[in-house]
Amino acid sequence: MSYAAMDRQQFFARPPAWRRLACTWRRKNLERIRGCFHMVANLHAIVGSEARDKCVEDLSATFGLEYLKNYVGEIRFFERLPLIMQTQLCAEPAIGPVGVISLSAYLSNPSLGPRYALPNLLPKAAALCYPSTKKRKMQCEVESISQTLGFGLFQYACNTLLDAAEDNQGQVCHTDFDTVHVRSSVQKVQTLQAKLQATEDEDAQQALEEDITGEILWFCWRGIRSEIDLILAAAVTYVRNDADECYRAGLLEITEIIKRTSYISTNVETTYLRRVMHDAGIGVSKYGLWLEARAADAVTTMDRPG
Repeated sequence: MSYAAMDRQQFFARPPAWRRLACTWRRKNLERIRGCFHMVANLHAIVGSEARDKCVEDLSATFGLEYLKNYVGEIRFFERLPLIMQTQLCAEPAIGPVGVISLSAYLSNPSLGPRYALPNLLPKAAALCYPSTKKRKMQCEVESISQTLGFGLFQYACNTLLDAAEDNQGQVCHTDFDTVHVRSSVQKVQTLQAKLQATEDEDAQQALEEDITGEILWFCWRGIRSEIDLILAAAVTYVRNDADECYRAGLLEITEIIKRTSYISTNVETTYLRRVMHDAGIGVSKYGLWLEARAADAVTTMDRPG
């Protein structure tokens, strides 16, 4: 049975579960993420830079970008987001620096972002060839990353470099997320937001809140992944041509540490958000399930005698 089919079956079996699953703290958490995204993306009225900076920090922490920085490199997706929105959602992009919309152009422009550097995964991998204290420290760091939505991205980066070190021919994706997905994703979020504002039913509101937040998280995840892909593209070439056996052994050790680290976060909030993001990624709409459940209840009521 597919994931979506199981989700529908569970939903139909327990329609009232919304009030149990989406309790007050979860709804506030979903609202916090939506508010931060709208503020960072300039979808709200103009806000102060201090408030926007706090939201950037909040979203960055949700995806563990500070941890990823130590392994993959500095990810600037949330700093770039206002620029992305301005150039992609306006009919006539401005001339000059604001008109730079390509991710590769941004990362290679010293006035807009940092130039490419080899990810810290490589020296960290080499360091694992030495004292065991390095391994213990890395185990702690991997466990910290696992408590964020960036764990899958970290795992992806490690596996990509390990494949390169072992001479596998897998290719890094080169999709420029900025120019491909932004407009459609934002329009979808805005459409769902309009439905939420027009809905009075509490169960429907909770379903829409999950759908909107899931779309936002999935949007951010893909944007961060696109930036990591650009970094990895050059790193893969380096690993294939110049990395020695110590690098390969170290990368293999990191992937083994990841395998030993539970993907089920001990942080209940992160586990919940990961599920919400995953649902959006595979196209499961909680609002759609709610509509189906309501229609099924209506049919059952009509068929009930007397």
